[in-house]
Order: sequence, then structure tokens, then C-alpha cells
Amino acid sequence: MPTLELHPCRTAFAPEDLEGGVAVVFDVLRATTSLTAAIGAGALRVWPTETLEAARAVAQRRRAAAPSTPVLLAGERQCLKPEGFDLGNSPAEHGAARVRGAELVFTTTNGTRALLACRRAAAVWIGCFWNQRALLSRLADESRPVHLVAAGTAGRVAYDDVLAAAALARALEATGRFTPLDGARACRGAYSDDLRDEARLAEALGHSQAAENLRRAGCADDLERVARWNTTETVPGFDPERGCVEEPTSHG
Repeated sequence: MPTLELHPCRTAFAPEDLEGGVAVVFDVLRATTSLTAAIGAGALRVWPTETLEAARAVAQRRRAAAPSTPVLLAGERQCLKPEGFDLGNSPAEHGAARVRGAELVFTTTNGTRALLACRRAAAVWIGCFWNQRALLSRLADESRPVHLVAAGTAGRVAYDDVLAAAALARALEATGRFTPLDGARACRGAYSDDLRDEARLAEALGHSQAAENLRRAGCADDLERVARWNTTETVPGFDPERGCVEEPTSHG
């Protein structure tokens, strides 16, 4: 049976550890939720970068390469939209009215770094609460090792990301098709079935450090936005060779 591992933050593994496997990246507050929102709303593709400088450079190149396609800078630093950017990192900003038919260049404090750390995996998917059922469907017949990657905060474990990854780990284990490794076993208790109630889920997320950071930045409304189960069938995929996120017809 394929193995199932849960990495509790992006510093808990080396890129080569994922080689030949399938990775699912979670930064639910808020990068992977916003990525899912953007692709689901019709963004053509998203180019993740680690730094603000890289984001601006990639945006310039994309505008030169496809002058008829809108290219938007999106992301955050300290939870807020960087100066000169078109969009922040709230899923509320990534609706069809803003992103349909556009390319986004996206940089966040934790999520895009975690995504790029998975560049050696054979396939990389974007995970959040919104697409858990769709992820389960996509992974249920997977024959390769599955790595659930919680992005974390500043290189440390983040409860909100581990909770989302643990929910998917529990669902995958329940299929009887995967052999859980130590990380998946150790973190499975972060999720409990009472959190299927979205109000309880939002309350639980509210105890995380990421939630406290959002409250200080005036972005607390996003706690309830991300705490919604199975609102979309969109599962964006990251193609490391091309360097972009999109909703592919096939991936990996």
C-alpha cells in the first residue's frame, strides 16, 4: 500500500524527501484558500514566488510575454497587501470580478514558500477546507506515496494547517488503502469529527497564531471565510517545471 505522511511544517522535510510522491500543501489562513478561490473563479494561472522582488520581476516578464492578458500582483506581508500590489491574500479578493481571465503573481509569508519547497514531488496539489472532498476523490486511488504538507508560520508548526492536513489524513486512512507513517499518526488527533460544524471549525481556527495575526491586521473576517467544508470541486495543481498553479486536466 502507498504510504501517507504528514509534515507539520515546511521545515520538517527536505525537497528530496518528496521525490516520486504526491504532495498536498495546506496554508488555510490564507494562501491555499485564496489560490483555490482564484483558480475556481477563472484565473488562468498563478505564479508563486518567495519574495516581493521576485513577484515584481515575474509580473514584468509575464506582461511582456502576454501583453493582452491582465497580470495582477497578489499576496501579503504581515497579513496586509504589499504596496503597489493589486490584490491581497484574502479569498474575498480573489473572486471572478477581479481574477477571471487574468494571470496572478502571488507571494505570501508562508504558503508560497511551502509550495515551492515541494518542487521535487511528482505532483503537487493545493489543499484547504473548501476542497477536502475533491482532494479525497483525487487521491483515493493514488499508488504513489502521499505527503500532506502543513505550511506552518515562520518555519514553525501552525495548528490551523495541521488541522486541515489531519482532516484529510483521517479521511485517506479510512479508505484502508494507505499505510500511515509517524507524522500522520502523530498529528491525526488535531482533527475531530465535531469540527465538521463550521462554527466550531472557525472557533478552533481562532485559537491559532495565524488567527491572532489576522485579528491584529484587521482581517478577522477571513476566519469564517476559510472555515467552510467542501464548497468547491476545484483542486489546483502546481507544475514545478513551468512554475505555475492552474487547474489542469491532468497533473503528475
